[in-house]
Amino acid sequence: MARALQPVLQHVSRMAARDRPEQPADAELLRRFVVGRDPAAFELLVWRHGPMVHAVCRRAAGRDADDAFQATFLALVRHARSVRRGESLAGWLHRVARRAAVASPPPDRPTGGARTAGRSQRDRHFPRGPNDPIFAKCSIGRSNGCLPCSATR
Repeated sequence: MARALQPVLQHVSRMAARDRPEQPADAELLRRFVVGRDPAAFELLVWRHGPMVHAVCRRAAGRDADDAFQATFLALVRHARSVRRGESLAGWLHRVARRAAVASPPPDRPTGGARTAGRSQRDRHFPRGPNDPIFAKCSIGRSNGCLPCSATR
């Protein structure tokens, strides 16, 4: 059954690609942003990947998804050079969005033991906010502990 549908799906895919205007790949847009700080390239990247990033943030942070969304694209602005392959930008953004959403505690929740007790063992290594030592490393130039930089490993 699947083999019988394959030629039909290929035909539909070719027709859809023909009707769509040619858009540059993520790698080209990222290169244009890194080299020339092209705002149009960055805007297209946000339009292209924004829905996925917001969905990741919404699943991980709930009501605070907008803050994590902004933090993710701010990280892209600051660390665009650290994306090793432009084709993998979607994965890079997904990892950074997840980490940003988990890292930022909602302001109405208690900090410390009560909040940490409910965190899973896997999530305990994420930074807890701007006072966490991992953020201090980023601000003094040692990017090996920075969220976006660790996302590219």
